[in-house]
Amino acid sequence: MRKTFAIICALLMMISLTGCFAPKDINVNKMKKNTGVMFSAIYVDGGLVRDEDYLVSVTYEINYDGTMNMIKEYSQSGKYYASTQISDENYKMFYILSKRNETINTFDKYVIDGTDGGIWDFTFYDVGKTTGKQIFKGSFGNGHPTLDAFKRTLSYYAASIPCYNQNNEGEPCK
Repeated sequence: MRKTFAIICALLMMISLTGCFAPKDINVNKMKKNTGVMFSAIYVDGGLVRDEDYLVSVTYEINYDGTMNMIKEYSQSGKYYASTQISDENYKMFYILSKRNETINTFDKYVIDGTDGGIWDFTFYDVGKTTGKQIFKGSFGNGHPTLDAFKRTLSYYAASIPCYNQNNEGEPCK
């Protein structure tokens, strides 16, 4: 019994120490000197196939230089592309929450109490890495602070930047 208790205490201590390695703040200007993708999110519509033009998927890539690229694919009108610079506050949020959830997965015990109708896939790429670590894949509704922050911020940018098709013809992202 003492041995079991000692093992449990040691595990709890290691888990609490691991939490110390998740960053609480970062120097954005220094981080922006890095290259490559920092965070990617893919949303695939899980709804029924319809006759009208509907959103099939959205791919977001947030790069270490602070740019976000987005590709929206529609069932009939094809792909639309957009790019923008994200705010420093949103940059910090994506990095800190991704890094924290790479280290300590807070999604393990998340219970889905509803869904937005699609599947999300969030991947974090640490500085200098070309292979990412998937930090979440699945459906979710509302109620998890990190997932909600990711979705809310990505949706904000998706709704506020102009999109262009492969012929460079502008179209408001639907």
